[in-house]
Amino acid sequence: MKKSEFNRIIKNIISAPTAPLHEKAALEVIRRELGETGVNWNSDAFGNLSAVIRPDGRAKLPAIAFVAHSDHPGFEIISVHGKKARARFLGGVKHEFVKDASVLVHTSSGTVTGRVTSARVIPGDRRRRVAELSLHTEEPVSMGDFGQWNLPAYEKNGKFISVRAADDLGGCATLVALGRMLLESPLKREVRLIFTRAEETGFCGALAMLSAGYLPKDLPLVSVETSDAVGEIKQGAGPVIRLGDRLSIFSPEMIYFMDACAAELKKKTPSFKHQRRIMDGGMCEATPFVNHGYSAAGISYPLVNYHNMENRIPGKPDRIAAEQLHSDDLYYGTLLMYEMVERLPELKEDMQTCAKNMQTKNKPFKELLMEKM
Repeated sequence: MKKSEFNRIIKNIISAPTAPLHEKAALEVIRRELGETGVNWNSDAFGNLSAVIRPDGRAKLPAIAFVAHSDHPGFEIISVHGKKARARFLGGVKHEFVKDASVLVHTSSGTVTGRVTSARVIPGDRRRRVAELSLHTEEPVSMGDFGQWNLPAYEKNGKFISVRAADDLGGCATLVALGRMLLESPLKREVRLIFTRAEETGFCGALAMLSAGYLPKDLPLVSVETSDAVGEIKQGAGPVIRLGDRLSIFSPEMIYFMDACAAELKKKTPSFKHQRRIMDGGMCEATPFVNHGYSAAGISYPLVNYHNMENRIPGKPDRIAAEQLHSDDLYYGTLLMYEMVERLPELKEDMQTCAKNMQTKNKPFKELLMEKM
């Protein structure tokens, strides 16, 4: 795939309006960009969207699933009085960032701008996250309308991309790019691209899928997510093989496999780069997958201004700002996923090879231990 086409896909998907429980427009763009030819689409009872790419030729193919969520923190209008409205906030944003913030409300007849006049905190929440917003809008809005921060949908400056909703439309966009690459390739693999709903309100879409038993127990799962670039994580240094998040550590066999794929990709594409860390600035859907007995891990794209909360600068007030990604991280993350699909039959072998190498290296030390009893 040409870089220009890759960048076009990223822009079109990441610009779509979305919020928890209001992902319809984003999912429509995702489906349109991947297309219908060679793809088996399915929307489950909860509205999660899956695309299965399964070439003809064999009854049983190696399978893997990549998962990204199609929502981003936003709000839903719950009461209206003229140009004043009250909104339930959906997702995690701290109270101190939202003062006088500009908002964009999506209505049946278009978009309406407004601003935050006050905010109420979730009772007892130690992080002081927003529960409700009071708004003043330029035009009357209606109950059930949803909204986002009034920020650029997409701006590119060199390799840096500033957007309204990177988390996790950035992940969704790379899944679509991967799907397009797979449809053009001769690989005989079954790949599921899963776009979940309402992750920001507590993994709702993923947990609904798990409770309904929609996912085969032997299906390896990779959560593809943007995540707060904290500590040693750097933008532009490549996607992160995510070893764990704030709640859990991920499956060792998947991490061994991803490490092996990254090493092989580096041989074929010398410019490829990646990082390897526990990213505990937030959580991702690999946690519920692991907790339900699945083999799962994550790929993360380092994110600045996580959940639109501008990275704090001494002496400057907290404020809402565009999220930022690096285009190299997205591109190399897509190549890493393709490499994983290509090497999928070797998934179990990589951990076995690692164990065998450890035993070989340990052999002389076993003999030495016995001599020194």
